[in-house]
Amino acid sequence: MHPMKSLILTPLLLIPLASLHSADSPTKPNAQAPSALLDLPYVDGGKASQRLDLFIPAALSKPAPLLVWIHGGGWREGDKRGHPMRAFAEHGFAIASINYRLTGEAVFPAQIDDVRAALKWLRAHAIEYGYDSNRIGIIGHSAGGHLSALLGVSSLGDQAVQAVCVLSGPCDMQAMVEAAIDPKRRTAMEFLFGTPLKDKTALIRSASPITQITRESPPFLILHGEQDEVVPAALAQRFHEALSTQPMHPSRLIVLPETSHDIFRNPQWASEAIKFFEATLKPVLPR
Repeated sequence: MHPMKSLILTPLLLIPLASLHSADSPTKPNAQAPSALLDLPYVDGGKASQRLDLFIPAALSKPAPLLVWIHGGGWREGDKRGHPMRAFAEHGFAIASINYRLTGEAVFPAQIDDVRAALKWLRAHAIEYGYDSNRIGIIGHSAGGHLSALLGVSSLGDQAVQAVCVLSGPCDMQAMVEAAIDPKRRTAMEFLFGTPLKDKTALIRSASPITQITRESPPFLILHGEQDEVVPAALAQRFHEALSTQPMHPSRLIVLPETSHDIFRNPQWASEAIKFFEATLKPVLPR
């Protein structure tokens, strides 16, 4: 796919994940349902939005790798309860689905601060709940894809992850702001960064995964719809090329044909993501 010379974006689509079903994802027959632990607070004395749900595969013989799901919704809405990750649990992954403060509560960087706090809490409680703190992947859609990518390229130590999957995520926020001509999209950017946007250049840059890439960035899988009407596929291509300049860990871009921003309508997303996480997290890592 050739990068676009200019970005023309249609109004922002906010897709509640509660409307998404994992029935479109590949499953294993006769798999036992994972144990569910709901509304666990990951910040002491935090808000109701700073909680997560945890799903542990049944009959574990050894600690499972953990996948952290971050919901989309334009940073303004969405909820952890609508996660599409059942098939991943049936393939032997523990799943954490997290909420974070939305822009009605706080502007950026509150959202990524919450993701980092959730990762720190999850790693600290790994032995208690039976997953492997050395094998953690993160995956998110749209706004959640943006936060997944930002966490992946910018976090070290107890907030670092070993693999990242970005679904339809905007990874160049300056480009998104510049293209936000439509009032609804402009409003979404203003809710995220505050106003006036012209005075938020440094904040917008700090929110852009494409500006934070280092040699320590983990393996990435970027899945994007060819016909994404919210985040142009050219931005995914640009992010993939930037990651590829640091060859220590690979980046793979898959542009799904005839697929919109609602990437869940194409079942290939799940099969590709499962293969990626099995390749990056299932091997036993040195301790």
